[in-house]
Amino acid sequence: MIRNMYMRIFLKAAVAAAFAGTLVVASCSRNVYDEEEYKKILKYLSPVDSIDQQHEWELCKLRTYTFTASRNSDAVQVQVYTENPLTSKSAQMMGNTYISAGQQAQLALSVPLARTTLYAAQVGADGRLTVTQFYSTDSKIDFSGVSNTGESLKLSSRLAAFSYLYEESCPVPDDYDYNDVVFRISQERTGEKCISVTVTLVAVGASSQLAGAIHLSGYQKADIDSVTTDNGVTFNDGLPSSFNYYFDGHTDMLMEGRNGEAVIQLFQDAHWALYPDVEVENGIFTRLYLNTSMSNGGDSKFVPRRSITYHVYFKSEKDLNLFTLDSLDPFVVNNYNGGFLEIHTYPYRDAQCMYNYSLPEVKDLPWALKVPYTSFRHALEGSNLGFKRDGAMFGAYMTVGHGFGEWCEDRNSALDWYLYPTRSYIY
Repeated sequence: MIRNMYMRIFLKAAVAAAFAGTLVVASCSRNVYDEEEYKKILKYLSPVDSIDQQHEWELCKLRTYTFTASRNSDAVQVQVYTENPLTSKSAQMMGNTYISAGQQAQLALSVPLARTTLYAAQVGADGRLTVTQFYSTDSKIDFSGVSNTGESLKLSSRLAAFSYLYEESCPVPDDYDYNDVVFRISQERTGEKCISVTVTLVAVGASSQLAGAIHLSGYQKADIDSVTTDNGVTFNDGLPSSFNYYFDGHTDMLMEGRNGEAVIQLFQDAHWALYPDVEVENGIFTRLYLNTSMSNGGDSKFVPRRSITYHVYFKSEKDLNLFTLDSLDPFVVNNYNGGFLEIHTYPYRDAQCMYNYSLPEVKDLPWALKVPYTSFRHALEGSNLGFKRDGAMFGAYMTVGHGFGEWCEDRNSALDWYLYPTRSYIY
């Protein structure tokens, strides 16, 4: 842990020399930085030999399917699963929409590139399923003539979720263990005008206060009627007011972004959100590493995961069939050099939903990753995610042919790396 702390200090000091105190925030636009020198330092400190310069850091592809319900049915819904829900207890629902007998419905899904087959279930009024298998590259699925019918098994984890991993140090290189904040998100159509989004906070390996929110991509605040949670519970409940300074101190769940976008506030303080039972003295508490170490004591602690479901009520149901996990842009906010920075996954890296700033465009490792796997096992504190240096593989995901470092070098390789952890390096 001490070695990791000193490494972070060294890295931040090295890049600070290139920045010369120069992160360009709107209020400090007179500052400049040497971008070429910054790139050189990033390259020197990068734990991988090379990065695919065409990398988009995506493990999924957005696909739209057209489903046709059988004419002589009492169909009310179509659901899509990872496995056959009639025979597999590990089947997870990826998406759902409403349909009626003989009618068609479109449904968009964010499908993992490593997944070749899916299962569609026509749901009857009595809850019984009629299931058919299809290829992920298919576009039309017809339930006419499908006879594989029955009741779904008791599922251990019904909704498929994506795992989101963040590095707190943006824009400075760090240890790339991607466990400074780890949470999972699933979404389900729960009404004609409602999408329910479940956020499960898994780990916090940061050393500083970080906030979190979800940008609803393609939707304005004016499109949303309201956002609620069960019993009104939030991750900010009980947070001392002295820590309530992100998002201009707003505590509302539904916020308006700089360009009118709909933004759901998750938490003002990731440590508090995961471990609200921490002892507070004079408005101060110790920031521990939560669920990122195999030791339970000292500066590390094992704590239960925390989940909250946000019910997002839209004013119109138009286009909600095209709402997918890709429509969600969860981001973390840090406080760097006197300004606030949003840490987004790569496709949304320039979103700047709540704050105005600019960063150099550097093609290296991103500070956030989206992994399409509900049961993803994050790396231990100080263990990189699985890099390739001088031809050697090392880290939490280093299986040859399925290594994270191989995916870094070639965006078309090792698309299933997240299924091959190295047990001694993961939590």
